[in-house]
Amino acid sequence: LKCAIDAAQTAGEYALRNYASRREAVKTFQHDVKLKLDLECQEQAEQVIRKVFPEHAILGEESPADVGAGAEGIQWIIDPIDGTVNFTHGLPLWCCSVAACSPEGALAGAVYAPVMRELYTASSDTPSTVNGKAIRVSDIADLGRAIVHTGIDRDTARHGKPLAVFERLAFQTQKARVMGSAAYDICQVASGHAEG
Repeated sequence: LKCAIDAAQTAGEYALRNYASRREAVKTFQHDVKLKLDLECQEQAEQVIRKVFPEHAILGEESPADVGAGAEGIQWIIDPIDGTVNFTHGLPLWCCSVAACSPEGALAGAVYAPVMRELYTASSDTPSTVNGKAIRVSDIADLGRAIVHTGIDRDTARHGKPLAVFERLAFQTQKARVMGSAAYDICQVASGHAEG
């Protein structure tokens, strides 16, 4: 968990320090962008992990995955800037996420939202927290009173399926939201600020 936290915070702080170059694209798509900072932030997170666990495998969004699990069956999963389009436009809803997994499941993870100074953590043997305070999911069980976060996949949007799902959610929930950062969305569910 400590390594996941250090890696997520290192990547996030690097992104903040280099915020002025947030529009330097390596590749652009109709609804997305890959930034030079995506690659650099992933490298920052990988360096933290490799220093502590050099034999573990790393699956990073911005580079080819290590084949299979590494030593002890551990694989690290990194999304250096989740919510890249938000980040590029200066919106604060973006984060850096780092997790360690074994063949049995997740061991530890950290999601750091630098602009909001929020650090979400969880492990298989510690409670889920934000900035060190325990969090819990919402007790709202009625879909009509629920906030549900979702996304619209750029590869399938032209076929209308994601928009159809969003429309159904919008009419069945209190509110449906597309915030632009899946990891941050999941943290909002873990914190009880959204139900799904």
